[in-house]
Amino acid sequence: MNWPKLTKSNITIILMSFIFFFSLLLVGQWAYQRFVIILPIQKQLAEISASKDTVIKFENGDLLVTVKFDEIVNLQDSYNEVSNILPKQGKYILKIIDNRDAYLDNLWRKCRFAIEEAATLNNLVAAKDTITKNLDDTEIKNWLLEIDKDYLYFQLHGEGNSYLYEIVPRLY
Repeated sequence: MNWPKLTKSNITIILMSFIFFFSLLLVGQWAYQRFVIILPIQKQLAEISASKDTVIKFENGDLLVTVKFDEIVNLQDSYNEVSNILPKQGKYILKIIDNRDAYLDNLWRKCRFAIEEAATLNNLVAAKDTITKNLDDTEIKNWLLEIDKDYLYFQLHGEGNSYLYEIVPRLY
């Protein structure tokens, strides 16, 4: 079989073609992610009343969606509204940002064991009793623990404009 001679100009053309097509693939992937995936989701999330700010990006092959919530009445409804917008196929990570302060964070640490235990062992009444006991005589406006088949939704509302939201997956 006769192979054509590879000259310096042939090698240059081959390398330039490779670089061009590889660049075209990268630009195509970026454009697809940006205009077909990220922008439509961002537009829909901006229409949600609870959403204050949204950042969407790809990180290690996963779609990372970060949503900062305003102070809301019902975390479960707002979380489900956001998660219903996200693609059903593919892997995504939904991160909810709140406006917690050190006081609310300390109260979360006090209640966390009871909530994690309830998520694992399904002893929800005991968790509610423990949380009620831990939050008695505190300076919070209100708190709420809600449940569905997948998560426990815990929210604390402190004085001023501080609020804490935690979503704990159920593992039972």
